[in-house]
Amino acid sequence: MINTRSPYYITAPLIGTTTSVTLNLKIHTTTESTSLSSPNYVITKNKAEDGIDYLDFEVSNMLKDEFVHTPIYNASTALINSSQGDTLQLNYSFVYTGGGSSPTVTKTNVFDGYGYFMEGINPQAPTSKILLANDYYVVNKNGYFNIPVYNDGTYPNITVNGTPYTLTTSTAINTKIKNMWLNCNDLFGSVPVVVGGKTITLEVQEECKYQPFDVMFKNKYGAWEIMTFFKAFKESLKIEKNTFKNNFVANGTYNINQHTYQDYNKNGREKIQLNSGYVPEHYNETVRQLLLSEHVYFLNNGNHIPVNLETSSYSYKTRLIDKLISHQIDFEYAFDLVNNI
Repeated sequence: MINTRSPYYITAPLIGTTTSVTLNLKIHTTTESTSLSSPNYVITKNKAEDGIDYLDFEVSNMLKDEFVHTPIYNASTALINSSQGDTLQLNYSFVYTGGGSSPTVTKTNVFDGYGYFMEGINPQAPTSKILLANDYYVVNKNGYFNIPVYNDGTYPNITVNGTPYTLTTSTAINTKIKNMWLNCNDLFGSVPVVVGGKTITLEVQEECKYQPFDVMFKNKYGAWEIMTFFKAFKESLKIEKNTFKNNFVANGTYNINQHTYQDYNKNGREKIQLNSGYVPEHYNETVRQLLLSEHVYFLNNGNHIPVNLETSSYSYKTRLIDKLISHQIDFEYAFDLVNNI
C-alpha cells in the first residue's frame, strides 16, 4: 500500500546495458483493474553512469490530487465502506531501454496517510489491519465511534461485543477500508471489538453536564477516526473589517448622524476551545494525529462541520507529571460567519 503524505519510492532494478527506464502510472478511483491503458503519468529516467543498478521513482505527489475527502456517517451500527475517492488503486510497470526485464503490472492500494520519520521508508498498514493508534478509547454514549480496518482479505469479520460483522472483499476500491461504524446508544459499559487476534476496548461514557463534541479527522493511516471532547467548551469570534472616512459636506453643512468613519466588508471567523475530559496517557498519540490532520470535522449527527486546528504547538501529557490527563485543543471554523460564497 502507498501512503501519499509521505514519499513513496518505486525502484526499478537495472542491468549493465540499460540506458533508461520509463515508469507508467495508472490511477483507478472506482473499480479494481489491471489496466495500464492511457496512463495518468509517464516518467522516464536515464541511467546516469555505469555501475548504477537501480533507479528510484517517487510517486506520492502525483497521487494526492486524486483524493476526494468526504467524511463518512451512518445513523445505525453497521459495517460501511469508505466514501468514494477516499481510497485509490495504482497500477504501474516499467519499460526498459537498452536491456532489462520488464516486470508485470503491479497494483497497490493508495491511502492519504503518512509515516513518521523513525518508521522508515514506504510506511505500511499495521499488522493488525486496524487503522487506529490505540487499543482503548472513551466514547460518547450519545455519539458515534468508528473503527477502520484495512480490508485486504486477511480477516473474515469484525466482532463487536460478541456479534460478528462479515468483512466481504470486493473489486470496488472504496471497500479497501471497511469502517465498523458504531452508534454508541447501542452500547453499554466496556465493549470489546475484535479483529483477528487484536482487541480494541471502548469505554462508553455518558456526559450529563456538558455538550460533548465528536471530532472526526483523517488519521496517519488515511482513515476516519473520531475523538470525543466531553467537557467544557468556550466559543469566541474574531472580526475583520475595512474602514473608510466619509466627507459628506454639502452646501456648507453636514449631518451629525452620519458615520464619519464607516465600516465595510465586515465578517468574522468563529473559534471554539474544546476539552477532552480525563483520558489515558496513550491518548497523546491520538491527539498528535489529530493535530497533524489536514481534514477535520465536527460530526454533528452527519451534518459534518469543517474546522481547522488553531492549536499549532502542544505539550504531551504524562501521568507522572500531570497526574490526571486532559487535552485542550483550539479549533477554528473553516468558513466565514457571514456567507460570502
